[in-house]
Amino acid sequence: MTKNEINIAIHQSLGWKRLASGQWCRDIHEGVAWELPDYHGSLDAIVPVVRSMPFLERLSVLARLEAIADSSEDALLATPAQWCEAYLRAKGLLP
Repeated sequence: MTKNEINIAIHQSLGWKRLASGQWCRDIHEGVAWELPDYHGSLDAIVPVVRSMPFLERLSVLARLEAIADSSEDALLATPAQWCEAYLRAKGLLP
């Protein structure tokens, strides 16, 4: 997946839908967004997504992150791209 496809997949997993205008909308009461957060390029974007997950889902992400990073020590220094991969795998959006 490209960086953009990853960002879109994460955004959609959070309930956002793309409108014909190109804007993103999750709830008519929340308004719309023109730009996606850069989950793939920013820990400040992806970590809060994982933190907001229920406990067991967070554990699933962390287990996958550890596997991707090859160790729990390396997982402490994981890149945003690795966090995204772990999140998408935990959600079943990547094989």
